[in-house]
Amino acid sequence: MSNVIHFNPAGKKQQDMREKACLWVVKLSTGATSRELQEIHTWLDENPEHIKALLSVACLWDQVSVLSELSDIFPLEEYVSPRPQPARRGLLYSALAVIVLVLCLQSPFLTWLNTRWFEAARETMELSYETRIGQQSTIVLPDGSQVLLNTNSQIEVSFSTTARNIVLYRGEAQFTVTKDKTRPFRVYANGGIVEAVGTTFTVQQTLQKSLEVTVLEGVVNFTRIREQPVNVTAQQAQPLAAVAPAATLPSVEPIPLAAGESVEVQEESDTILKHTFQAEELASKLAWREGMLLFQGNPLEQVIQEVSRYTSIRIDVDEAVRNIEVLGYFRTGDVEGVLLAVQNTFHLKVERLSEDHIVLKSENQGVSE
Repeated sequence: MSNVIHFNPAGKKQQDMREKACLWVVKLSTGATSRELQEIHTWLDENPEHIKALLSVACLWDQVSVLSELSDIFPLEEYVSPRPQPARRGLLYSALAVIVLVLCLQSPFLTWLNTRWFEAARETMELSYETRIGQQSTIVLPDGSQVLLNTNSQIEVSFSTTARNIVLYRGEAQFTVTKDKTRPFRVYANGGIVEAVGTTFTVQQTLQKSLEVTVLEGVVNFTRIREQPVNVTAQQAQPLAAVAPAATLPSVEPIPLAAGESVEVQEESDTILKHTFQAEELASKLAWREGMLLFQGNPLEQVIQEVSRYTSIRIDVDEAVRNIEVLGYFRTGDVEGVLLAVQNTFHLKVERLSEDHIVLKSENQGVSE
């Protein structure tokens, strides 16, 4: 079962079709096998709309030339559904149209598709994705870039021929960006803009930390937004078109971040902190990508905050035990395992106020009223 929730259920069929077209173009651009070409042939044969979707996506990415391999083996005109015979006086025009189509399929597509016939295909492509609490999902974007969404996260994607924009409304995501110098890749999040060409980085926004950006490979530029759009929540999510253009780059110098570096924006104090991590520290910090959480002497309060991201259960930590240092390796979502470990190791009491509310306190403390 997929962990991705597609918004706008009425348009889910259209979105699924375009996503499938995206995957086929990626396959063709990286070298499709004969079996994959046959699968593409079968998919195109299922619905004439699939042809339009494939051409639209290829045109949007400036990858139309990759379809020449497909047209040599499975000419796209074969997929056009049979139509009633035209009136006699229209036969000449129909024949000319077929000739033009065949010539286009056997010659470079780019010149042809840049004409007004396919200007409509250059419209902005917008997609939305979300993960539930405790779930993760990997998404392939229209340009071949990948996004790994962590628990309880939401993004909106807007791609055009000139820009690649993403809004992170909540949660955490890792972005592995396909290089395209003609189209900047920008992630808009609460407090800043991350811009990259081809690299790997993570972006996280939480209640405790307004925003944190960590670079795994390559270099990104981070720019603090002083005057940003309305703070968007999951319930108040606005279309990307209403958010990204408003978040114009302010007249401050961007902060370059290289691999192993991180920047944290603390909104309450309006401060920006830059960190440098060793390889092992970075691996520990990003253990969530493997479905694990690694703590190396972190305060108990911080540990519970991280664990709470993967469950709907509310877990409070009494002030008397908040600073206990925790060292451990846990599976994401294994709340009971974490509670049992800290209970036995630090002699804590796990007080269950209800099915979805737990309080951690010292065994020496009395039961709360």
